[in-house]
Amino acid sequence: MKNLLKYFNKQELEFIKKIEDTYVKAYFIVERVFKDVVDKGGKPYLHHLYYVAGKLDTKEERAVGLLHDTIEDTEINESDLREVGFNDAVINALLLVTKQAEETYPQFIDRILNSDNMIAIKVKKADMENNMDLSRIPNPTVKDYQRNEKKYAPQYKKIVNYIERKG
Repeated sequence: MKNLLKYFNKQELEFIKKIEDTYVKAYFIVERVFKDVVDKGGKPYLHHLYYVAGKLDTKEERAVGLLHDTIEDTEINESDLREVGFNDAVINALLLVTKQAEETYPQFIDRILNSDNMIAIKVKKADMENNMDLSRIPNPTVKDYQRNEKKYAPQYKKIVNYIERKG
Protein backbone atom coordinates (compact mmCIF):
# COMPACT_ATOMS: atom_id res chain seq x y z
CA MET A 1 0.00 0.00 0.00
CA LYS A 2 3.04 2.20 0.28
CA ASN A 3 2.79 3.31 -3.34
CA LEU A 4 -0.86 4.28 -2.88
CA LEU A 5 0.25 6.55 -0.04
CA LYS A 6 1.75 8.82 -2.70
CA TYR A 7 -1.82 9.55 -3.83
CA PHE A 8 -3.96 8.99 -0.71
CA ASN A 9 -3.66 9.56 3.00
CA LYS A 10 -4.17 6.66 5.42
CA GLN A 11 -7.78 7.58 6.21
CA GLU A 12 -8.66 7.67 2.52
CA LEU A 13 -7.06 4.26 2.00
CA GLU A 14 -9.01 2.83 4.94
CA PHE A 15 -12.19 4.18 3.31
CA ILE A 16 -11.25 2.59 -0.05
CA LYS A 17 -10.51 -0.73 1.66
CA LYS A 18 -14.06 -0.80 3.04
CA ILE A 19 -15.70 -0.31 -0.37
CA GLU A 20 -17.14 -3.65 -1.40
CA ASP A 21 -18.08 -2.74 -4.98
CA THR A 22 -14.93 -3.45 -7.01
CA TYR A 23 -15.88 -0.93 -9.71
CA VAL A 24 -16.41 1.88 -7.20
CA LYS A 25 -13.11 1.00 -5.52
CA ALA A 26 -11.33 1.20 -8.92
CA TYR A 27 -13.09 4.48 -9.70
CA PHE A 28 -11.78 6.14 -6.51
CA ILE A 29 -8.25 5.02 -7.36
CA VAL A 30 -8.09 6.10 -11.00
CA GLU A 31 -9.81 9.42 -10.27
CA ARG A 32 -6.89 10.35 -8.04
CA VAL A 33 -4.01 8.58 -9.80
CA PHE A 34 -4.80 9.81 -13.32
CA LYS A 35 -6.33 13.15 -12.29
CA ASP A 36 -3.80 15.38 -14.07
CA VAL A 37 -2.73 13.01 -16.86
CA VAL A 38 -3.57 13.87 -20.48
CA ASP A 39 -3.56 11.71 -23.59
CA LYS A 40 -1.82 12.34 -26.94
CA GLY A 41 -4.71 14.57 -27.96
CA GLY A 42 -4.39 16.69 -24.83
CA LYS A 43 -7.62 15.36 -23.30
CA PRO A 44 -7.90 13.95 -19.78
CA TYR A 45 -6.57 10.38 -19.75
CA LEU A 46 -9.52 9.46 -17.56
CA HIS A 47 -11.70 9.68 -20.70
CA HIS A 48 -9.80 6.70 -22.13
CA LEU A 49 -10.24 4.71 -18.92
CA TYR A 50 -13.97 5.51 -18.78
CA TYR A 51 -14.35 4.54 -22.45
CA VAL A 52 -12.74 1.15 -21.85
CA ALA A 53 -14.78 0.47 -18.70
CA GLY A 54 -17.95 1.59 -20.47
CA LYS A 55 -17.53 -1.06 -23.17
CA LEU A 56 -17.56 -3.88 -20.61
CA ASP A 57 -20.36 -5.73 -18.86
CA THR A 58 -19.60 -6.92 -15.33
CA LYS A 59 -18.34 -4.92 -12.36
CA GLU A 60 -15.09 -6.90 -12.37
CA GLU A 61 -14.56 -6.27 -16.10
CA ARG A 62 -15.30 -2.58 -15.61
CA ALA A 63 -12.93 -2.38 -12.65
CA VAL A 64 -10.14 -3.90 -14.75
CA GLY A 65 -11.09 -1.54 -17.57
CA LEU A 66 -10.61 1.43 -15.27
CA LEU A 67 -7.38 0.10 -13.79
CA HIS A 68 -5.88 -1.43 -16.94
CA ASP A 69 -2.99 1.07 -17.22
CA THR A 70 -2.39 1.53 -13.50
CA ILE A 71 0.35 -1.06 -12.97
CA GLU A 72 2.07 -0.26 -16.28
CA ASP A 73 1.94 3.54 -16.03
CA THR A 74 2.20 4.31 -12.30
CA GLU A 75 4.16 3.14 -9.29
CA ILE A 76 1.13 1.22 -7.99
CA ASN A 77 1.69 -2.51 -8.05
CA GLU A 78 -0.13 -5.79 -7.52
CA SER A 79 0.58 -5.79 -3.79
CA ASP A 80 -0.89 -2.31 -3.35
CA LEU A 81 -4.09 -3.33 -5.11
CA ARG A 82 -4.40 -6.56 -3.11
CA GLU A 83 -4.00 -4.62 0.14
CA VAL A 84 -6.96 -2.38 -0.66
CA GLY A 85 -9.09 -5.43 -1.38
CA PHE A 86 -9.13 -6.26 -5.07
CA ASN A 87 -9.81 -9.95 -5.63
CA ASP A 88 -7.80 -12.50 -7.60
CA ALA A 89 -10.02 -12.21 -10.70
CA VAL A 90 -9.32 -8.47 -10.96
CA ILE A 91 -5.61 -8.77 -10.09
CA ASN A 92 -4.98 -11.68 -12.48
CA ALA A 93 -6.67 -9.85 -15.37
CA LEU A 94 -4.73 -6.67 -14.57
CA LEU A 95 -1.44 -8.53 -14.60
CA LEU A 96 -2.32 -10.02 -17.97
CA VAL A 97 -3.14 -6.63 -19.54
CA THR A 98 0.09 -5.14 -18.21
CA LYS A 99 2.71 -5.34 -20.95
CA GLN A 100 6.09 -6.58 -19.81
CA ALA A 101 9.17 -4.62 -20.91
CA GLU A 102 10.74 -7.62 -22.67
CA GLU A 103 7.61 -8.46 -24.69
CA THR A 104 6.90 -7.44 -28.23
CA TYR A 105 3.34 -6.28 -28.83
CA PRO A 106 2.37 -9.53 -30.62
CA GLN A 107 3.86 -11.55 -27.74
CA PHE A 108 1.85 -9.45 -25.29
CA ILE A 109 -1.41 -10.11 -27.14
CA ASP A 110 -0.60 -13.82 -27.49
CA ARG A 111 0.05 -14.03 -23.73
CA ILE A 112 -3.37 -12.53 -23.04
CA LEU A 113 -5.12 -14.85 -25.51
CA ASN A 114 -3.23 -17.94 -24.30
CA SER A 115 -4.41 -17.21 -20.76
CA ASP A 116 -8.03 -17.78 -21.80
CA ASN A 117 -8.90 -15.05 -19.26
CA MET A 118 -12.01 -13.49 -20.77
CA ILE A 119 -11.87 -10.44 -18.49
CA ALA A 120 -8.37 -9.58 -19.75
CA ILE A 121 -9.29 -10.37 -23.35
CA LYS A 122 -12.41 -8.17 -23.31
CA VAL A 123 -10.53 -5.33 -21.60
CA LYS A 124 -7.71 -5.45 -24.14
CA LYS A 125 -10.23 -5.43 -27.01
CA ALA A 126 -11.95 -2.32 -25.63
CA ASP A 127 -8.57 -0.69 -24.96
CA MET A 128 -7.41 -1.30 -28.51
CA GLU A 129 -10.67 0.02 -29.99
CA ASN A 130 -10.12 3.32 -28.24
CA ASN A 131 -6.39 3.40 -29.01
CA MET A 132 -7.13 2.86 -32.71
CA ASP A 133 -9.64 5.73 -32.82
CA LEU A 134 -7.52 8.44 -34.41
CA SER A 135 -10.30 11.00 -34.03
CA ARG A 136 -8.99 11.36 -30.47
CA ILE A 137 -5.87 13.03 -31.90
CA PRO A 138 -6.41 16.56 -33.32
CA ASN A 139 -3.99 16.12 -36.24
CA PRO A 140 -3.09 12.46 -36.76
CA THR A 141 0.13 11.91 -38.65
CA VAL A 142 1.17 9.27 -41.14
CA LYS A 143 3.01 7.63 -38.26
CA ASP A 144 -0.28 7.37 -36.31
CA TYR A 145 -2.00 5.69 -39.27
CA GLN A 146 0.94 3.34 -39.77
CA ARG A 147 0.92 2.39 -36.08
CA ASN A 148 -2.74 1.47 -36.38
CA GLU A 149 -2.19 -0.54 -39.54
CA LYS A 150 0.97 -2.36 -38.51
CA LYS A 151 0.82 -2.61 -34.72
CA TYR A 152 -2.82 -2.58 -33.66
CA ALA A 153 -4.98 -3.86 -36.53
CA PRO A 154 -3.45 -7.38 -36.85
CA GLN A 155 -3.50 -7.91 -33.08
CA TYR A 156 -7.03 -6.55 -32.77
CA LYS A 157 -8.14 -9.01 -35.43
CA LYS A 158 -6.61 -11.88 -33.43
CA ILE A 159 -8.60 -10.80 -30.38
CA VAL A 160 -11.87 -10.45 -32.31
CA ASN A 161 -11.36 -13.86 -33.94
CA TYR A 162 -10.63 -15.43 -30.57
CA ILE A 163 -13.80 -13.99 -29.03
CA GLU A 164 -15.88 -15.12 -32.03
CA ARG A 165 -14.50 -18.68 -31.73
CA LYS A 166 -15.33 -18.75 -28.02
CA GLY A 167 -18.88 -17.63 -28.82
